[in-house]
Amino acid sequence: GHSITQIPFIWINQTFGVFQDSNFWDTSDFDHAHYVWWRNSINPDFTFMELFYGPLFSALSVTVFYLILRSFNFTQKNSILVTFLFGLSTIVWAYSQTTLNVVPQLLFVLLSYLFFKRFQKSQSAKDVIFTSASLGFTFLIRPDGILIIIILSIFTFLLIKQSKSKLNYIWYIIPVSSFVFLFDYIEFIRKGSFLIARSAEKSFNHLQL
Repeated sequence: GHSITQIPFIWINQTFGVFQDSNFWDTSDFDHAHYVWWRNSINPDFTFMELFYGPLFSALSVTVFYLILRSFNFTQKNSILVTFLFGLSTIVWAYSQTTLNVVPQLLFVLLSYLFFKRFQKSQSAKDVIFTSASLGFTFLIRPDGILIIIILSIFTFLLIKQSKSKLNYIWYIIPVSSFVFLFDYIEFIRKGSFLIARSAEKSFNHLQL
């Protein structure tokens, strides 16, 4: 899942040739000749990705966080102030210069909550689908996203129970489960066994002990 979020950046540089090479570092940037040589030898597609990946996802996360605050009817002034403080947090400010998987995961976690909040008001199938898809992508990027899926699913099911359309159960289950099964299939290809099966086996062995 993490790799999927990197593909567009590589494609953009390959298609438009933003960086033809990576030879733009020198010892005035880093006082270490071998490190400068290593940086300049990196594939230009990855150089482009490293420079724009973190800042773009972090900027989008800050934007979504602002929209979440506005959905709670905070004033524009207070929303901007809290968003500014959020932008200075470690997961946004420091990690914005990296391609760690927590950077895109944060965006999809915030998106899932934003669409959940909208579903509270609209009871729309579109919002529940987007909530589910965002949670699914969160899990695809980092498996520990399952914790967020469990918690938000409980509240979503309670809302769906109160809604008029029970089809929303299906619209919620299909996207998130599709991403989970996709992740498990990728794990099977990589390691020759399903993650769910390995986890169940470990749990069973632990209970026997």
